[in-house]
Amino acid sequence: MSFISAPFVMLVAVVIAVQAALRTVRAQNLWVLGASLVFYGWTHPLLVGLLLASALLDYACGLELEARPQRRRAVIAASVVGNLGVLLLFKLQDWFVQPAALALEAIGLPASHEVLALGMPLGLSFFTFQTLGYTLDVASGRLRARRDVVDYLLFVCFFPQLVSGPIEQGSDLLPQLEQRRTLDPTRLARGLSLAAWGAFKKVCVADAVATHVDVMLLAADPGPGMVLVGGVGFGVQLYADFSGYTDMARGVAHALGVRLSHNFDRPFLALSTPDFWRRWHITLTRWVGDHVFTPLARGGTAGPLRLAGALVATYVVIGLWHGLEVRFLVFGLVHAASALVATFAGPLLPRGWSGSRVARAAAIALHTLVVLIPTGILFRDSSLLRAREHLGALLGNQSGLQADAALATAGPLAVALVVLIFGAWIGPRAQVALARSRWGLVGHGAWWAVAAVLVLAMAGDRAPDFLYFRF
Repeated sequence: MSFISAPFVMLVAVVIAVQAALRTVRAQNLWVLGASLVFYGWTHPLLVGLLLASALLDYACGLELEARPQRRRAVIAASVVGNLGVLLLFKLQDWFVQPAALALEAIGLPASHEVLALGMPLGLSFFTFQTLGYTLDVASGRLRARRDVVDYLLFVCFFPQLVSGPIEQGSDLLPQLEQRRTLDPTRLARGLSLAAWGAFKKVCVADAVATHVDVMLLAADPGPGMVLVGGVGFGVQLYADFSGYTDMARGVAHALGVRLSHNFDRPFLALSTPDFWRRWHITLTRWVGDHVFTPLARGGTAGPLRLAGALVATYVVIGLWHGLEVRFLVFGLVHAASALVATFAGPLLPRGWSGSRVARAAAIALHTLVVLIPTGILFRDSSLLRAREHLGALLGNQSGLQADAALATAGPLAVALVVLIFGAWIGPRAQVALARSRWGLVGHGAWWAVAAVLVLAMAGDRAPDFLYFRF
């Protein structure tokens, strides 16, 4: 079920209304859990079984860890193998589906690749990392295992953040789900306003920019100007798309009385790669930091070589989390190399350099041009070969026609950037002002009406899926 659809709006309205009428935590959680399973199984009901199997594996692991702590390593191994095994099964299916189809044809049983392919369940990387993180947190003592299976399943299946995060820690989300949630008009207004802003970013910025990005990056022989503008445009598209989803998820959850984690903090103002990942997809960075970087960096003998190894492993995991493909491995390695430079060369810079506006602007521009745009193109392109063509074009010559095309597309991209920057600055302030004003609900209602008109006018018959749904 798409977030940008009438069924989703109806689902949210019904869930909010019924939850407010229920008097016990148990009833509320059963209701929202049922709605979450309907949401996930709307298109492919059979995938609900996979979601529940993944969740129940770690539910059992958590109980086993507390009942038999001496089996800690075996239980962790079962969770890791189970969760990562499912990820590998789906993300590497192309490696064995085609050979299987050829083998069946050889013995007279024709079967196409499409028939044998399993498809990619929505949000697979998100909910498997969330359930695996639960087991690792219980094993480390940061979280006690939950015995109420309904509360636990809702922690995994909570529909606003199920398919594209944020990736929540049990210590943050579970206590909120274990309390009764009341209907608060001010909280409801703030949540729906944030959700409306997310829908606006998705449809009116991300989807509008996507058309122009395709013109730039699907051209047969693009010049450097086209690739550069297309790379910048894709950054705008990806940020508006992913942060738009996150705003919708956080807004709907807030309306239901649940606080989800922030996932973005002005990522394109990052001075370096480590700074970027502290601002972009914050909950993934936190997860990998807790469960990959920290154990590797702190275990054994400390030293620069161990730190470097931990950094490389961290960014490789971040890259491969998006897909088990060579281009995502290269994506992770490039970010790792940039992070190594920032970590080991950063202390050699003059003290207090970051206090200079000129120096900060130069660092932001350099990091964007050298790291973010090239790896963004690598992230977007469907093959490493196509990415090499685009990156090679950045160093080539540009014809007049290509320059005109790049200039024509730069206009809509600039408008989209202005909308994003203005909205990111004024949006939170406007919500605070509306909430404190006696006309708060009227102001919120006016914003919902404007956002709804704009979204409906630009969405067409069906808005494209969010980009991070593929992960």
